[in-house]
Amino acid sequence: MSRIDNWKFCWLVATDNPITGAGFDFQTPAVFARYAPDFLVKYKGKVWDTHNIFLGILTCHGFPGLLAYVTMIVFCLASCSALKRRVRHHPELRWVRTYSEMIQLSFLGFIINGMFVNMEYYDLPYHWVAVVVSLKVIVDRELSQPSSEAVYPEELSTAVAAS
Repeated sequence: MSRIDNWKFCWLVATDNPITGAGFDFQTPAVFARYAPDFLVKYKGKVWDTHNIFLGILTCHGFPGLLAYVTMIVFCLASCSALKRRVRHHPELRWVRTYSEMIQLSFLGFIINGMFVNMEYYDLPYHWVAVVVSLKVIVDRELSQPSSEAVYPEELSTAVAAS
C-alpha cells in the first residue's frame, strides 16, 4: 500500500506544479508534510521513491516533461515499426528487422518494469533511441543507393538486345 499512497502523493505534487514539476528533490520530509502528512504518520516518518517511471517524470518535470518522455518512447516504437516495413522486401537488410523487434521488446520490458521500479533516469532507453536513429540512417543510405541489378523497362531491353 505504500506505493499506492506514494503515487497519490506524487499526483498531488504534480497537479500543484503542472508546468514545471517539483524538481529532482521533491521526496523530502518537508514536501511529504505539506502534501501527504498522513503518509509520514502511517509510515513512521519514512519517505520513499515513486517506484514508477511515469509518475517520477510527471512529479519532477510536470506534464510537459511527461509528454516529452512518453513521446520519445512512442516515436521510437513507431520508428521501429516503420523500419520493419521499409526493409521487408530487402533480404540484405533482414538484420534491421531483428534489431527493430529487439528494441520494441526491450521497451516493452522497460515499461512494464518501470511501472514498479525507479528507472526514469536509467540510460539504456536513451541508447535504444540512438540505435534506432542509427538504423534509420543506415536504412536510408542503403535504400537510396541504386541496386547493382538494374531493372530496365521492356522496350529498352529489347532495343539493346536488337542492336
